[in-house]
Amino acid sequence: MGYICVAGIDVKTGQHVRPIPRGTELRYRDLAAHQGFFEIGSIVDIGDATPKGQPPETEDFDFLRRESFTDGEMNPAEFWNVMKSTAKTSFIEIFGDDLKPVGHQHAAVQPGCGKASLGTLLITKLRPELTIETIERRDRIRMKIKTGRIPLNLSVTDIRLYWSDHITPDRVAVAATQERLATSDEILLGVGLTRAYVDWLSNKEPLHWLQVNGIHFIEDPIRRLPEGPDPSVVS
Repeated sequence: MGYICVAGIDVKTGQHVRPIPRGTELRYRDLAAHQGFFEIGSIVDIGDATPKGQPPETEDFDFLRRESFTDGEMNPAEFWNVMKSTAKTSFIEIFGDDLKPVGHQHAAVQPGCGKASLGTLLITKLRPELTIETIERRDRIRMKIKTGRIPLNLSVTDIRLYWSDHITPDRVAVAATQERLATSDEILLGVGLTRAYVDWLSNKEPLHWLQVNGIHFIEDPIRRLPEGPDPSVVS
């Protein structure tokens, strides 16, 4: 419990980046809400990072925590413009033709294939819908979305929609976000592929599964995680 994944955009190149601390993994303590330095809208210098990605995870960069620091913050307009400058209008534009449907409502990329594992999706037509579904006796946040011919039902990992244990859906936050999905003038989704794993849909073959990582609205693009208790002591 407590492991997280962080993604950002290089403000100089416009490329997506997934920072991975050398020799370890990112944890909740690396979030600004828990005295770390990763936060939505923050500019973080990760030092002399080394590219280590392999398709489709071309955005992976190895870095040292001790060389990293917060180097300012973007205002909401700056943040939105950077996000939108990278946005595409379909999953295929972002991930390439190697993104394939799996089952009736899922999509994935095979290991070693695909051109990216992170991207920004601009919602232009049908509005997505957030739901909470009970899967294997656990409540999970899902997003129903359609950008092409196939309607999808994707997992949602946006940490702002969960309680401090990072597992239990915050139903109030989910309902408020769903209301904004229906009314916002413009919506951007941070989307990505998981690390490869076997799901019952994949017939025992590890795949990188399509998911939604973040939800952003033009009216309030920087909505941050409030400071909270240490998840390790939450019962």
